[in-house]
Order: sequence, then C-alpha cells, then structure tokens
Amino acid sequence: SVDTWEDSNLPLSCVLTPLQSSHVDTACEGRPKPLASIPKCLHCGAPHPTLKSHYPLYGSLLCHLCGKTCSRTFADQAYQRAEDGMDESIFRSQMPEGGFGGTLDFSLPIDRKTSDNITELNAMNCPPLWWIVVEGSSSRSYWNTVGRTLQNVVADLPKYVHVGLAVASEKTLSIWNVQSPVPFVHHHYDSKSNQYPEVIFADVRTYQSHLQTALRAMSDSIANTEGNLKMIQTVDVLLDQLLRDGKPVGLSSSRDGRLYAGGRILMILNRPPQEFKAVGKGKCSNARFGDGGQGGACFEPGSRFVTEKSSGMPSDILNCTDSDPEMGASYNKQQTSTKEKRINNDDLTSSNLKNHYPQVSKTVLQRFEKLGRSCASVALGVDVIFCTEEPSPMFGLPFLNVLCKTTGAPGPVLINLSKNGVATNLKQEIQSRLPAFFGGLLKIRLSPGFKVDTSPVAQTQKKDGSLDLSCFYVDKGIMGPGASMEQDELWQLGVCDPLQSMSLDLEVTNKIQRFAFVDGMGEIALKPCLQACFEYTTVVPGSKRDEFMTVRRIRICTLQMPMPKSVEDLYAALDLEALSIVLMHKLNISAFSEGLSEVQDIGKDWLKDVMVCAYKSAENTQKREQPRVQNGLKEKMEVGTFYAPNRLANVEEGELTRDEILLGQGHNILNHIPRIVWCILHCDALRPSSSKYQPSLDARCAALYQMSCMTPSVFARCIIPRVELWPSGNDSNEPIESEMGVSLESLSLHLMEQKQIDPNLILFVDSPNGILVCDSRHLLPAPGDGVEIGDSLQHAIQSAVESYRTPPPVTIALDLSSSIDLADFMIEDSLNLLYKNFSEWKMEIAAAISDDLKISSD
Repeated sequence: SVDTWEDSNLPLSCVLTPLQSSHVDTACEGRPKPLASIPKCLHCGAPHPTLKSHYPLYGSLLCHLCGKTCSRTFADQAYQRAEDGMDESIFRSQMPEGGFGGTLDFSLPIDRKTSDNITELNAMNCPPLWWIVVEGSSSRSYWNTVGRTLQNVVADLPKYVHVGLAVASEKTLSIWNVQSPVPFVHHHYDSKSNQYPEVIFADVRTYQSHLQTALRAMSDSIANTEGNLKMIQTVDVLLDQLLRDGKPVGLSSSRDGRLYAGGRILMILNRPPQEFKAVGKGKCSNARFGDGGQGGACFEPGSRFVTEKSSGMPSDILNCTDSDPEMGASYNKQQTSTKEKRINNDDLTSSNLKNHYPQVSKTVLQRFEKLGRSCASVALGVDVIFCTEEPSPMFGLPFLNVLCKTTGAPGPVLINLSKNGVATNLKQEIQSRLPAFFGGLLKIRLSPGFKVDTSPVAQTQKKDGSLDLSCFYVDKGIMGPGASMEQDELWQLGVCDPLQSMSLDLEVTNKIQRFAFVDGMGEIALKPCLQACFEYTTVVPGSKRDEFMTVRRIRICTLQMPMPKSVEDLYAALDLEALSIVLMHKLNISAFSEGLSEVQDIGKDWLKDVMVCAYKSAENTQKREQPRVQNGLKEKMEVGTFYAPNRLANVEEGELTRDEILLGQGHNILNHIPRIVWCILHCDALRPSSSKYQPSLDARCAALYQMSCMTPSVFARCIIPRVELWPSGNDSNEPIESEMGVSLESLSLHLMEQKQIDPNLILFVDSPNGILVCDSRHLLPAPGDGVEIGDSLQHAIQSAVESYRTPPPVTIALDLSSSIDLADFMIEDSLNLLYKNFSEWKMEIAAAISDDLKISSD
C-alpha cells in the first residue's frame, strides 16, 4: 500500500540498464526470433514472451499489465498487428511450461513501413555514421595530440563505419572530401550562406588511408582559423544534412532516403563554444585543474581528501576564493552549522551559474534541449570532449550536458593536455563513444495502480531560477540519458550503450487492482509487474567471413513485483546498488536547486529519517510477534532478517551498542546505508571545495554527469571502491577477504588478523578512477618472501578493467620501494565541512535518531 512505502521512507523507483548483456536469452538457439512469433496484448500492446506477464486462458490470455483479456490466436493477432509482419509458421501462441528467462531479445523488421519484413541489411549498405568535428581555433598542442590520436582511432575502426570530417569555427564549417585521392575541403558553410553543405562520408574499408591523410592535412587549415565555434549552428547544419539525405532504421519516418543504422557527432574542442564564451565575475582563478569526468572523478592523484585535523576553526574545508590560494576563504567564526548557507564558486545553483555565465538564459538551454530531441528522433547522438591546458577552464559544460543527455550520449568530459599519458586517455574516451547502438525506444508498462511519476521538479529557487538545471535533469520521470516523447511512458535515445543506466520514479495512483473477473472462471489474481521494452539498432557479425549486418532488435524484461505485507518486507527486498543510484540522482537535483553545502544536510536528514522508520518497523514487528514468543511458538524474537536484540535498544542479549542499533547495523541490508550515504556525499561531484580540493565548475559537472549514467555495479565501485585481500600466487581462486571497509584503520585491522595466517598477501583495490594492486606490506610492514599475482587475480584485474566505459589507470606495486596513493581510495577517512570523519559523523546521526525516538543514552 501507499502507507507501507511512506512508512519505509524509501523512494519508489527503479533503475534500468537496457543494454547490459548479462542474463539475456534469445528464446531460441542462434539468432533471436522475430517479435511476430509471440502474442501481444491487443489492448495495451504489451508483448508476452513469458508467463510472468500474463495468465494463459483457452485461446486467450489475461494481461497482468492492464488487467484485460484478449485473444491469442494467430488470426486475431495478425488482424491487429499488420506492421509486425505476422507469419503463422513461426507464431507461438502458447508459452512453454515455465516460460523463458526474464530478459529476452527478439528481432524486428528493418523498415516497418514496407511489407517485405527484412530483418537485416549488410552494414556497408546500411551503415553507422560518424562525424568527427574538430576545433578550428585550436592551439598547436591541441592538434598535435588530437590529430595523432584520431589517426590511431581511425586505424582501429570497424570497416563498415562511414566517417565524415569537419572543421568548425566561429564563422565557417569546413566539410572535407575524404573520398578523393588527395583529400580537400569540399564545402565551406557560413552563417550567411543559404546552401547547406553536402557531407561526404567515407567508409573505412575503402578510404581508411584517405581519412588518415585528411587528418594530417587538417593541421594547416586549423592554424589559419579564428574564433570560437557556434555549437548550435554546427550541430544543426549536420542534422539538416542527415534529415535531407537519410532515414534511420526502425524509427517511424515517411521520408525517402538512404537507410542508415544511426550516427554520432564527436566534437573535440579546445575552447568554449560561442554560446558560452563570455565569463562573468564568478570565475575562480585558483581552481585546481585535473581531468574532469573520467571515472566519475576530478581530483589530482595523491591529494584527494582532507584527512588530518589542524588547529583552529575549519577554514581548510571551506570555500575556494581568490583571497587565499593555499587555505581557501577566511572562515566566519560565527558559522558553526552547515545549515547556514555557504556559497562555493563551483556551486551548481542558478545564481552561481549566472555569475559565471551572465549572457546565458533559459532560452539558450531550451534551444539545446530542442536540438537534442531533434537529434534523438533520427538516431543521432552528440558527444563532446574538451581538451585544454588552461588551469581554470570555463567551457559551459554544465549546460552542454542538456544537449548530450537528451540525445542519449554520456555527458561531456574534460581532458588536461598537460598531463602525462593524455594521448592514451583521449583515445580511450573516443573509443568509448564509437557508433555501436542507435535509435533506442524505451517503453515502460506497469500493472494497474502504478505509473511513472512524471511530475516536474519542484522549484525551490528564491531568486533568479532561470538557470536551474534541475528542470532539465528530469524528463517526465526519467533521470539519466534519454528524452521523453508525446506518448506516455515512452522515451527515445539517439544513441545508447551497455554501460548506461537511467532511473525512473514511480507512484501508486489508486487502489491496486489485485483481481480480474474472467467469464466462466471467476476472479483470477493479477500479479503486479513492471515490463521494460527497449528497441535498438546495432551491427552484428553475419553468416559469412568479414560480413556484418545491421539489425533492429527489441529487448523485453518483465519483473513480477510481490506486494510487501510490511515495511520489513520492503527492507528485505532492497537493492542497495539501485538505491545508491537513485539517491545520487536525488542529491544531484538538490545540488542544482539548493547548493553543495545544503546537499550534505539533505543526505544526512534522509539517512536519519530512514533509520527512524527502520527502528519503528522493528518495534511494530516485535509487537506483532511477541504473543507468538510468549505462547512458545518461537524460542526467541527472530523473524527472517529480524532479530530483536540487534534491532531494538531496550531488548537485552544484543551484541551491538546503542548507536549501532540506531544506525541499522542489526539488519543485514540496512547496515550498509550509512556508508553509502557518506560516500555519495563525499564523491568528487558533490563534496564542497577545500584547500586541497578545488575543481573547476566544469570538472565538477563532468564528474557528476558521468556518474549519473553509470550502471549500478560501476556506480557502487565509484563511490565505494572494492577492496580485497588475495593470497600470493595460485594458492586460491578467490579473495581471502572482501568488504573490509575503506579506511586505513579498518584495512590495518583486517591485515593484522590475516597476516597471522599468511604474511604474503596482495591488496586489490578496484574503482573506475583507478585500480591498485600492491603488496600488503605497503600498508602494514611485516616479514615475508614477496608476492606474485596469480592467474585468478590476474583475471579479476582484467575483468575489472573491461567493466568500465574507459579503462582506469592500473598501478601494480609489488616492489616495496615504489610509492602508492592508497589514501585516495579511503573515503571513510575524509573529513566533512565540520571536520568530522565517517565515525564521528555516524555518532552525530545516531544522537539525532535517539532524540527523535526519545531513547535515552543508557
């Protein structure tokens, strides 16, 4: 019921990873069967590949997603599903007993407007398109790095990709003819021209050497151009050319034109676009510059956290201003609570963004959003990478994500050209954005009584809220990449990939329908379900050698949602990784509307409220079960995950302290939430600036936007690095110990215990911003013979590297003479605004919970 959810204080949300490949079945051997082979509900359109979504009746089915019955005979199905290309020889009206797996792939016709039902085309004839747009007004160091990197990327491109090259500046867009033996500028477009350029694409198989020659020749033209490019104009010109000449696979279109799989526009820039060129008085001149966004981070290695308390007031933790480049702003000694408003120069509120970008208006953001929707509608994504040497760049990156996100692409990133290994980093970022999946259509169906919460974000700006980015962060309930469409609960993504996720807020609309009346059978129970259907286009290997085919697929996942009888049922079914992502989205919205300092209080207050609800739930469970204990039906108060002495402070025989009980440590799922909240609040995207941590506004936003589209497993390691102890060599196929906490003290205690058994141990730390493999004696000196990486650990390292969008740097330090930055991963040791570490912060929250519940310190 609604009351159960409200009593838990948990968000009613779901996290989707549409293209993650695990647990996907094709429902047949070999290639996926056509969608036309399975029945659909003829009322709501829900496909029914499994018995999870319907109740089978004689010649019909009862749909759990709308509560209605319909025929599942071929004649009736074919009559209403003409565009699906129905074929009686492959139609399966009855699911096998037990159904198939939970997530299934089916094939779709390439073009539903025709009757030939072709499900694949040679990728050379229906190719992915890739524009490469470089900065016309770039520095020599920019082109030296970008030019060489792009040549290396082109050398590794799939042969079926068709590439177009362009140089953009303030006044012109120069399109290169790369099909010519001697590549040259085919067309110059300027804002006064009435003629749009013809973009000449070159397939890699035929023109790979021409593309590399053109990239080398571009450096001369780039050196002679001036001015910052106009982002909207550049994308609009390329989009117009696509609209005139092509038609995307699978998406509804009445236009004629050459079919293409989808496309991406990669923009590698060196200066801010013309729309964001002027910088206001809010610029922070002493902001430190590290890479922004890669792995959800923007810190400089070796100096990520403030971990030591210094004498006096905590000025070291506060604002970044021009007054003191070493220690930050002077501290007002009257400020003793984070409840008092503090404004950082890298804050994300509308007022602070207006200080940085006084010329930007909400109209500009709406134009970016509209342009992104137009791109998504024709299976086109826009990627933006900034490469710069400036110490405090101001590129307008907070606003550019509106364009990237709406097309389905991951947010912009910032790369420091002055860092070592920048060419490798840039190549990895480009390769992670190669054209692979296009034209995503996401449809969500829910059982009667549930729906997606499409209410807009509440406006909390007291002053000028024209640049409140929270308005653009949520789009009809979806948080993450994608854009809503006119039809309810339908979203589109121009491009997509397996390492993306998005979140949806749900709501209970009215009394949940639990039964449906069926003639001749009476009432039949409806099982509440959530069904996600995701259409997409991709390229797969063909039946012949070196052959690749463009295909249109639909992935269907149906989950039954058992109705909880109590709050305890909700807590027991909680997915912590999904909860972490939803919390991050909620706090991001608060950062845009309230400010970074306020986010710290919002997160802490939410944690306190959840723990108060959990304690009250434990009290209610005890009251409900106490009579059974007294009647001898149970030996002690233990019900599933509920054990009263470890959940209630007034019950004897418990093993936990009062504070541990109040913080949910007696529950095997809730006990992780305090650490999750702390680590989210202290990630690079949300923690306020300090003397050691002073990211530029762009770098902070890059980290926030990359984190907001991570998959649950990657996000979990981003906020809380995976830390494991492995034996040396091949003595074991798995780690000796994991989940050891992320503080140096906790690691040392675990090491001391394990070293009594085996002194030769390896510490493995895994996160998207860095992987560390080192001899444990780096942390705790002890006698030993040295260590070596075994086969299982090597496999674990490789699997970790491959699980990320861009491979993180891997540090292997088996030699004790080498240095390591282990403290960068120890997020529990960091200090918050009031100089409290994780342990002290928990004590403060436990005291607040105790006050709410009126529990004495005894």
